[in-house]
Amino acid sequence: MRLSHAWLLAFAATSLGSGAITAEQPNNILGIQAGQTAASVEARLGAPLRCAPGAVVDRWCAWENDWGAFLTVSYVDEQVTYVYVSHEYSGDTDLALDSADDMRSAWGREDIRAVSAGGSRIRYTYLHSGLTVNFDDDELAGYAIGPVTWRASATLSEYHLGGVQLCPSAHCPFQMPSRKLRPEFASRSAADLLADIKNGALGPVLQHTPEP
Repeated sequence: MRLSHAWLLAFAATSLGSGAITAEQPNNILGIQAGQTAASVEARLGAPLRCAPGAVVDRWCAWENDWGAFLTVSYVDEQVTYVYVSHEYSGDTDLALDSADDMRSAWGREDIRAVSAGGSRIRYTYLHSGLTVNFDDDELAGYAIGPVTWRASATLSEYHLGGVQLCPSAHCPFQMPSRKLRPEFASRSAADLLADIKNGALGPVLQHTPEP
């Protein structure tokens, strides 16, 4: 099922964890956001192409357009927890982002920057809004809306929080090279750790990393 370009993003001004007001950060994708019911999603998007059980969610469902790009919605207790859309899902009219610089000009500096080995894939996340933007080889790959959890891809090489490089370092929340979350972070969020960084609770050893 192919959906109208005009539906792709509805925007709302939000504030980042830093307290800075940004211009029109997305708060939903195609009118879908965390907390909606599965029934309301299908009423808006139509029947999904397929659904399957998830590893950390009850199930996920996917919609696909004529050229193979997709949108996925994850559910827990029949409520939306996460929405992801590939850039090509609605052609070139969805987001006018040619680079991370464009992203920062629109919404400010990200709270989290996760870099893959070799630097080909970079994931940028804004904690307050739950917006995540993915770039592959410096090109927009897709974006998501939903609660931010600890995430480490199988190829994670760097993890920056609040402009500070935590991985690799003694303060990395992930065990390397397994990239499993350290037990001491299981009850804490990225927002908790960001607050520690801002308050100097992790010590002066942490240095802010330059803009990439």
